[in-house]
Amino acid sequence: MSVGNWRLFAIAVAAACGGVLTFLRFPISALSCGAIAGFLLGGTWAAWKFLNDVRISVYAAFASHLESFWRETVILTFAVTLAAYFCSYFAKRRMKSGNPANQEVGH
Repeated sequence: MSVGNWRLFAIAVAAACGGVLTFLRFPISALSCGAIAGFLLGGTWAAWKFLNDVRISVYAAFASHLESFWRETVILTFAVTLAAYFCSYFAKRRMKSGNPANQEVGH
């Protein structure tokens, strides 16, 4: 797989996670904050634990990850947020539209 295909796959997975967690009633702001924190912490951990000739600090690993992958972090966080927003919007719209289970009897 090429790098572009991996990025597209990562965006699809991030969007799917955002959509599923929205249906579990997680707030969109919590999803966005959790996504960016997870991407930053996961990348920092990977950079810190990766085999290096010289030991590096956690701060250096964070800085290295952020310098290299800030665009991907922003794109994936945006994908999670956008998917969560659209799933929430369509779920609310479906609930307000003619769903017979949500309407009162006799009205």
